[in-house]
Amino acid sequence: MEYKITRDTLQNNLLYDTLEALSRVMKGLQLDVYVVGALARDIAMEILKMPPSPRRTVDLDVAIALKDWSQFDLLKKHLLGNHFIKGKPKQRFYYKGAAGNNDYEIDIVPFGELEADEKVAWPPEGNPEMSVKCFKDVMSIADTVIIDDAITIKMAPLSGQFLIKFDTWLDRHLLTDKDVADMLYIMDNFYLAYVSFKQPIPNEVQDTSENFDLLTGGARWIACEMRDFLTKEHLRFYTDQLQEQIELDESSPLINSMSSRYSGSGAHQIVRNALIGMVEVLKKGESDEDR
Repeated sequence: MEYKITRDTLQNNLLYDTLEALSRVMKGLQLDVYVVGALARDIAMEILKMPPSPRRTVDLDVAIALKDWSQFDLLKKHLLGNHFIKGKPKQRFYYKGAAGNNDYEIDIVPFGELEADEKVAWPPEGNPEMSVKCFKDVMSIADTVIIDDAITIKMAPLSGQFLIKFDTWLDRHLLTDKDVADMLYIMDNFYLAYVSFKQPIPNEVQDTSENFDLLTGGARWIACEMRDFLTKEHLRFYTDQLQEQIELDESSPLINSMSSRYSGSGAHQIVRNALIGMVEVLKKGESDEDR
């Protein structure tokens, strides 16, 4: 899908200037800019005309498909020659602007042919190591967003954003569980957002019990999209990971973290039921592929 928005949608002129400069560098290197993280979520919700997340973004996360680390070094050279400076973390840059009046933080996560075992290990020590397991799957169905007819970016749809957050949570939840808030926000708003956007409701989402709620509806709809873009191997992997959390029940770090953020009584069971619905849909995708 292709969407057109204005710079006013971003509600941040410094962010617009950063995207414009980054896009210009990437275009010169014939690379696509894949926006991920909180900005992708915020843009998607603006397009779908949904209330913004309480966690508005203050930085920019992008993914770049690269052949090898020498291509990343070339990208870094071009960024440093266009008013970007390097931050201390290996993925971190800051855009200062031609007049030095900007200081926007950017994290660049490479994926693609330079991956090893579906992870990115930053040279020379191989540290930090980040999972990019789902990136190729998600970016293959990325939407195109054009800002003011001047900047073109690629952006994961909401279901892909949920999966990236889940993959990140699997990778680092022992250190931080901040990804849970974004996962829950996407699940809780997905159903109404897509219905309001006149998207046809999948049969697996319509065919629910009298216990249907928006969180379960969103979870099942996300799963319908995930099973369409995930490889068979990845479909089974993420299904198993979610099933493990369901079986852990009251000992599940994912369910406990989500339910602590979910308002209303019976939050634990509501969240668990939503994940059960998600797994049911994903497993149906597995069984269809095995026929």
